[in-house]
Amino acid sequence: MENKNPYQEVIQRVLSTRNINFNPDLAKALGSANAGILISQFLYWNGKGDDSNWVYKTIKEIYDETSLGRREQDSAIKTCKSVGVLEVKLAGVPATRHFKINIEKIIELITTWGENEHQLIICKQKTRKDACVNVIPYID
Repeated sequence: MENKNPYQEVIQRVLSTRNINFNPDLAKALGSANAGILISQFLYWNGKGDDSNWVYKTIKEIYDETSLGRREQDSAIKTCKSVGVLEVKLAGVPATRHFKINIEKIIELITTWGENEHQLIICKQKTRKDACVNVIPYID
């Protein structure tokens, strides 16, 4: 029987629970690791609730599942909405957030990004319309 370092056992135990799928190409296509994490988690839940088109998640549930805090969630949601991959509505009393993923737009975004994967858009300076103006070549 193999004797493991006690630290390795703890790390193995912790890392073997509550994992989420994350695709770095999706995050790169969205331009945000946090947006990639959020959409990845919503893709996991997509179709598993009472309404197959909408996912209901509280701020606390998203935090528990992804470790994204309120501001990180808000920023990721804003990013996803701005590129058209996510729709958000308030429903119920009290009002709660419901999310709808636009799968077709995600496919379009990934396909477009895949065709241009050797360019990384870096938004350091923004115009009034919040458009990226600096594009630099991406080097593998």
